[in-house]
Amino acid sequence: MEADQISVTVESGIDWVSSVLIPVAAILVSSGIALYLASRERRASERSHLRAEGARLVEHLTELQRTAGTGDLAGARTASADFSGALNTFTAYLGKQDIAVAQFLTIVMSRAIATGDLATIGRAALFLTSAVDGWLRDEVSTKHFADNMPSDTEEAWVSGTDLSAWPSVLDGSDPRWNG
Repeated sequence: MEADQISVTVESGIDWVSSVLIPVAAILVSSGIALYLASRERRASERSHLRAEGARLVEHLTELQRTAGTGDLAGARTASADFSGALNTFTAYLGKQDIAVAQFLTIVMSRAIATGDLATIGRAALFLTSAVDGWLRDEVSTKHFADNMPSDTEEAWVSGTDLSAWPSVLDGSDPRWNG
């Protein structure tokens, strides 16, 4: 008779630390880093677009100041319309926390234009150019704009839009939109 051989197999089980936890942790850490870098890149891109629109706004303010300063009424009207368009685009790039910048620019320029005096319009355009430039360079904060906001907007700024009011806008019965 032959002796039976007995074989014993010992299974150590799964090594949870090296087989599971370390790879999962590596994936989570690398994913977290990727998300952080993507977020930073997105914010940098948004800031870059905002700076470009701010520079465009300064360009239109400078043209408004130049035409008003030379007494060119037709040129100032054109430059004012161009500034208004640039301001609308600039506002579209602003976050909710920075909307006071656009509101301040709108109200101050609206008041200057309401005077009908080209010299006043030119001075306002130069002042606002400096304000935007300071804001873009982080020398003036949004809080400065908010703290120095005129208390009466004189309907120069429409703060909210009730989308259900569209019929009154089209028929002219909503006074906020009759400009």
